[in-house]
Amino acid sequence: MKIPYLVRDGKFRPIIRNKLQTQGCPGKIEINLNISGGYCGKAEVTIGEPNEKEFEANVKISDRTRFPARIRAAATALRDQCCKGRFQIQHNNGKVQITKM
Repeated sequence: MKIPYLVRDGKFRPIIRNKLQTQGCPGKIEINLNISGGYCGKAEVTIGEPNEKEFEANVKISDRTRFPARIRAAATALRDQCCKGRFQIQHNNGKVQITKM
């Protein structure tokens, strides 16, 4: 399923982007957002070229607006840092884990 990248920063994207800026494209990284709640979940995503407007996610949901915001923010931050390829992104109670596949 194609999911649109974020257009605005919001709460999560700057935190994730800052961590990626200091550590580079991750093999595996965990980011504590210090904000609990939100949908828990995990998705495999494919990040393409920086000028693309959407990323591919291996999820089956009927309404793509219900895609977890923290996972979407992580995918957008990966794109912002020109990290291309397949990643598994997982969110659980304020912690985001990104693993290169």
